[in-house]
Amino acid sequence: MSRKTLTAAVMICSTCYFCAPVMSQEQQATEDSERARITQEKSASLRLNQKAFFHSGYLFIGDLLYGTPYVSMADNQERTIKRLDQLLFKTQLASLDYDADYLDTNPHDYKEYLERSKRRHHAAVKHGQLMTFTGLLTEDQSRAVIQRYLSLRKWRALHQERVQDVFGFSDAQKTRLARAQTQYGMSTAPLFIGSKRPGANQADLKAGIRLFEDEFRIASLEVLTPAQKKKYAQLTAPQPLSDLLPSSPVPSETDRERLELKKRSNVFQFIDQHKHRLKLSAEQNQLLDELNAVTQCGLLWIEKTADASPTDRPQSTPAVFIHTQAEFLKHAEQVAVQGILTELQARQVQDAR
Repeated sequence: MSRKTLTAAVMICSTCYFCAPVMSQEQQATEDSERARITQEKSASLRLNQKAFFHSGYLFIGDLLYGTPYVSMADNQERTIKRLDQLLFKTQLASLDYDADYLDTNPHDYKEYLERSKRRHHAAVKHGQLMTFTGLLTEDQSRAVIQRYLSLRKWRALHQERVQDVFGFSDAQKTRLARAQTQYGMSTAPLFIGSKRPGANQADLKAGIRLFEDEFRIASLEVLTPAQKKKYAQLTAPQPLSDLLPSSPVPSETDRERLELKKRSNVFQFIDQHKHRLKLSAEQNQLLDELNAVTQCGLLWIEKTADASPTDRPQSTPAVFIHTQAEFLKHAEQVAVQGILTELQARQVQDAR
């Protein structure tokens, strides 16, 4: 290699060596700037959504109180369930604030964070629904709610998570149901789009949609095991509703002292003992007080409600949810951890368990 060629090679290598960090820094700055733009837009959108949010009641919680009632309830039952519904709505609004504040820091993991936040809210509502089914309603009322939902939605109800809990679906069954839902959507989408075109043969399109809907229905019902089919038949059979309202008293001072959550739950005990360490806000403390009041009502009603025992219950009316104080309290804990606490606070509580 000539001296001239060698010199040129050295210069090229030197240029690449010194320019690479500069280019990398410029690229990083561009990425930071673009991410900042995205996170700022998302933060602003969250704050706007907080002001424009319309809430009509969560399924199996607040929606039980509106329109045609699913079941007859005592006045204090209605007030307590509405209180739980409003509590969950307040946690959703608060989470929009927390999420917006986090996005304002231009975090690298904003996509993953928002997905986690969405899952946490979904979990809080799920456990709120289960609080309703396992303690705020009696076992007979819970069964009546599921029966009415099945009567309205029929086989489509099998795609709802709480109904899947009732039947004890496995992950494989849930996967099959999701696949059937996806297949139905893909098959009917072109037909729905085609129905909007001028001159479309509406009769043929509707016939095609009905055909795919029949396939969807068959695929959904096929996931049921023989035992689940029997339970489905029992729950979809018409059942008379009792007009007898349950005993749902307001907890007395003695009841409240006896049913203190921090005495019955390690989670609530930790939160109470480490308020300052967790840096709970005034709003969080208020929400925890609301949850405490709702939970104490449920614990008391479980004690006082004289549901039929499994041996006394007719075979035509199967149990749908476990009604025990331990089960009910477990769901209240998750409403606190997933709904009221921030992600960081929840991690501290979970690490201490």
